[in-house]
Amino acid sequence: MTSVWLVCHAPTAAVRRAVCGGGDEHLDEGGRAAALIALAPRAGRSPFGRPGLVVSSPALAARQTVELAGLEAEVTPALRDLDLGRWRGLSWPQVIEADPDGAAAWLGDPDAAPHGGESVRAAGRRVADWLGGTDELLGPVVAVTHPTVVRLAVVHALGLPVTAWTRLDAAPLSITRLSRGTSGWRLLLTAGER
Repeated sequence: MTSVWLVCHAPTAAVRRAVCGGGDEHLDEGGRAAALIALAPRAGRSPFGRPGLVVSSPALAARQTVELAGLEAEVTPALRDLDLGRWRGLSWPQVIEADPDGAAAWLGDPDAAPHGGESVRAAGRRVADWLGGTDELLGPVVAVTHPTVVRLAVVHALGLPVTAWTRLDAAPLSITRLSRGTSGWRLLLTAGER
């Protein structure tokens, strides 16, 4: 059985401002404090037990979250955030104002990439390929990544249409556990701050 713990990185200033793919930001003071409370080892134990492998998005916020959890991770490019191209750094109202047709296309079509970045379907395939590769690993996998990646992993694991990603949420520092047995993936638990 494969067990994968998907951890959303701690908040950054961009996350708090709800901007699109804020870039490679460091954790702010509040994010660091929240990560220490949520993920720091207690009595010498990680909240994940003894992971067989710890992996992280290349983003600085994810790598800092790993460090604050008292873990060491292998950087895994497949866990990077959805590339929103020229929308990066904009709030959703700013995107709608600057590119209303593009925003409508992106919301209605998972293959659309009007921002010049990555489509939702392409990101979903990337995440599904990574998740499929975890079958070969021994021991639980802890993956520190971005809310969109967690949402796309859950969509894939449960066999939902890719458009279902908009109906899921993954808060900073939330932990989503997936387990794969002979009958496929199961969502075992979702926890985190609200």
